[in-house]
Amino acid sequence: MAVRIGVDVGGTFTKAVAIDERGDVIARAVVPTSHSAPDGIASGTVAALAEAQRQLSAGGHGAVSVVGHSTSLAVNSLLEGDVAKVGLISFGAGRDAGLARRRTDVGRLALAPGRSIAPRYAFLDLDGGPLPARVEQVLDEMVAAGVTSIAASAPYSPEDPSAELAVLEAADRRGLPACAGHQLSGMLGLELRTASAVLNAAILPRARAAARVVSAGMAAAGIDAPLLVLRGDGGATDLASFAGAPIFSLFSGPAASVAGALHHLQLVDGIVLEVGGTSTNVCVIRDGRPSVSYVRVGDRTTALRSIDVWVAGVAGGSLARLGRRGVTGVGPRSAHIAGLRYACFADPAELAGARARLVGPLDGDTPDHLVVDAAGGSFAPTVTCAANAVGAVAPGSYAAGSRDAATLAFAAAGEAIGRDGEWLAAQVLARAAESLAGTVKAAASSAGLDLRGAQLVGVGGGAGALVQLVGERLAMGATLADNAEVLSSIGAARALIHAVHELSVSAATADDLGSAIEAAEAAAIAAGAAPSTIETRTEFDAQRRTLRATATGSLPLESRAVGGPVAPESLVGIAAARLASSPERVREVARTMHYRAYAAGDGGRAVDWALLDGRGALAHRGRARRLLYGRGADFTQQLTAELLQAGQSALTGVTPPVVLVAGRRILDCAPLTSTEALLSVVRAQLAQHDGPMIAAIEEAT
Repeated sequence: MAVRIGVDVGGTFTKAVAIDERGDVIARAVVPTSHSAPDGIASGTVAALAEAQRQLSAGGHGAVSVVGHSTSLAVNSLLEGDVAKVGLISFGAGRDAGLARRRTDVGRLALAPGRSIAPRYAFLDLDGGPLPARVEQVLDEMVAAGVTSIAASAPYSPEDPSAELAVLEAADRRGLPACAGHQLSGMLGLELRTASAVLNAAILPRARAAARVVSAGMAAAGIDAPLLVLRGDGGATDLASFAGAPIFSLFSGPAASVAGALHHLQLVDGIVLEVGGTSTNVCVIRDGRPSVSYVRVGDRTTALRSIDVWVAGVAGGSLARLGRRGVTGVGPRSAHIAGLRYACFADPAELAGARARLVGPLDGDTPDHLVVDAAGGSFAPTVTCAANAVGAVAPGSYAAGSRDAATLAFAAAGEAIGRDGEWLAAQVLARAAESLAGTVKAAASSAGLDLRGAQLVGVGGGAGALVQLVGERLAMGATLADNAEVLSSIGAARALIHAVHELSVSAATADDLGSAIEAAEAAAIAAGAAPSTIETRTEFDAQRRTLRATATGSLPLESRAVGGPVAPESLVGIAAARLASSPERVREVARTMHYRAYAAGDGGRAVDWALLDGRGALAHRGRARRLLYGRGADFTQQLTAELLQAGQSALTGVTPPVVLVAGRRILDCAPLTSTEALLSVVRAQLAQHDGPMIAAIEEAT
């Protein structure tokens, strides 16, 4: 029986589950997230995996086929400012050198309040003589200045990465972590690529170290299976690729929770409220799909896309802040951050003689955070404790604790300000629910979701304390998901796809390479992977004379995805449902090997359109001013003519939003600022394959 493991690293706990081929949970492990361990959060990941494997072995279950991993390493590193000292090397030539310098000298990048990255910057003129020697000199200077990670950025590097590659090769000879803009995005927005490369370089050393620890830990636990890391956009990558581009895993955890809600709960219209110990993530699901947007870090937009996540600094472990008249606020500090136990998870005897005091948990915090000292030590009367004290916890949920212990803690706190303890607990809950309800409203409004008739689904360990109260404030139906505390791990386990194809060859040819890649990708798609999520790696074993292609991908982030291939005549009906139209008004307008495009309307200039894969999963939906279809130079000429007809200058005009479908890829070209940049992307895609392409010139939103 095939067994899959999913492991999710949260701010407070790291959770691993094993599921069988029916999706039933057959093992689970929950360990504290190991922020302060020498190996960082990777230690907790290894411990959770080892415990899950121990349970599988004891139960006589089969071998693990794949491990799916969602991780908070990238987002926590940036939010906490635990980053490497980055050196940024950029390039330019000729008349454009000055412009390239201005666009790549990113200055100080804000991460979170009080935290930032200020890379050491160097600019090399490509016309200034032999490049290798100058790169070596700059690296010497940067290492002497304490730089521990390198980012490289050059204009037009997706088309010609030679300058960036020179930096990567020189850094590799020194054992210095490095990355380049062209590795992160094929877009020609130089500022976006540069900022993305700097942010990625900042977390490279931690990611590489974590990958080594997790790989060794899996081997020690006897888990001989590929590990796939969930990306923030719902795609997947292998451990080696994660170690080189960890920035793609930003919001990996929320993506896992959304995947669990979509595939495990079949949520169509609603809100996923992922309540952890320190923070709560809010994700909107509309028509069975999550909102997706470009990632912003501080005040900078990056070239990376992820599920649109709204983060609130209120959760199950949040500390209450008190004034003379009662509760003045809840969070963002949590019991975990303060190093305190939840009062409700203690034995009531430990709360004997409880007395309240107010503290500042961290340097610079106001001394108004509620803590209780008692016979068993110091405890935090958290939001979860408040829900237990007033009997508001969902029965049987992970948030359920001792009501007696929670009552003692709040009685002591109430006495300190002359109020009833139950009243104080109710105030804490009301403040927390009010804050989360406001975040839900803002997220729904941004995504255009009408909360009337929508469902609020609580996931995460703290959801049992809050989801019902938030639902009541919003007049929404609220549900605590089954296995809520590990649903993100279930999502990671279920969503990720791994396929391998091997060829016996004496010496690999280009045709062999193409054949192996095509077969591996076809196998991944047959297993359910959305074509646009697939990444493929190849390797040649000279001793065995074997060429191996490994394709990784993930299920579509859509609750209405069809289980198997759909007949073309049936896709029209599915497209009509996606476009809220009748089948009679929907027509197929283009097709590629992996997708079919459908439009609904009366044939006017603007039409609603949808892109479906072979299973009927929605890959894209929008409103297009023009839909183009073709291949080769004719397609490029057609697109150029349409943009010119729209009044755009071929060299300097600002393009309207364009979505480009090329092979398996769906490229949102909205960040591109000129027609020439867009056409450069088209030419780059044409160089990679000779199949038909689709371009949708969409209406600006």
